[in-house]
Amino acid sequence: MLLPHACVALILTVPNSNQDDDIKLTSHERMLITLEQIRIKCEGDNLYLGWGPVEAARERLSLLPKDRQNRDRHRALVVLGRELLRMGETEAAIEAYLEAVQGLEVLPQDTKVDRTELGEVRL
Repeated sequence: MLLPHACVALILTVPNSNQDDDIKLTSHERMLITLEQIRIKCEGDNLYLGWGPVEAARERLSLLPKDRQNRDRHRALVVLGRELLRMGETEAAIEAYLEAVQGLEVLPQDTKVDRTELGEVRL
């Protein structure tokens, strides 16, 4: 398995906290500890492996009123859909995109919607 560049950089920067310990670890045990540290770090921060962006999108959406005519809610649903799709959660992404599209149908006529934003919600 190839690691993304951000994780490879972590391998080089994760300190070996066991150097001063009296307990001697095998190189395999040290590797497992380092890989676990990388997994934890990447889980939230890594764009390709982490759930952090999904959680941030859900948090943003939860702070917005549930009014379907809310343009900010529409944008938040598009972002959530994209992040869920990136993480392989296809069904949840489709639900978010469908809610965004349904919101477009009831937005006031004079509401300006960016064409790139519309392109992201085409199914």
